[in-house]
Amino acid sequence: MQQTADTARSRQKEFLTLFTAVLKQDCIPAISETEPWGSLIASEFKRNETRTWPARLSYNGPSYCGPLAIHLSKQMDDAVCYEEPFASSLKAAGYKPSPHHPRSNSWELPLGHVVAIAWLDTIWQVNERTAHSLPDPKSREYAFGNYQAGRFVWTFACAYRLHRPIPIVHGAPG
Repeated sequence: MQQTADTARSRQKEFLTLFTAVLKQDCIPAISETEPWGSLIASEFKRNETRTWPARLSYNGPSYCGPLAIHLSKQMDDAVCYEEPFASSLKAAGYKPSPHHPRSNSWELPLGHVVAIAWLDTIWQVNERTAHSLPDPKSREYAFGNYQAGRFVWTFACAYRLHRPIPIVHGAPG
């Protein structure tokens, strides 16, 4: 029981850090995610995002860590939502496929919306020196990412899923 209480206090501290940082800024950077990966981050089923580039606010700037808005792009891989472990994770997050929705977004995910605020904690590159940090190849986390050598792993300490996603009318890559 003590471990559960310690975990709860740790989660409260992570969220307090996240919200304090957000409140101190007029705006925060965002990352656009193809679905269903963004909803998995928002629901905390996915802690690592894998990219070909490190998180930077400018082209040659230092790596960024801190609050990050999770935006769902208007692109979606609907077929992967029916594969495991995607389907069970989406269902556990409260989503379910709809027989009335078009096949391009049959899970009715809020495409084109900011769905969460997350704390980007660490960024590291996959190589021989960091291979020990990779998730278990049989894990859900591993299935949700692309851990090829040379790619960057963005690790989120926590994510707060918004009760009302915020629509974004116009976006810009980069």
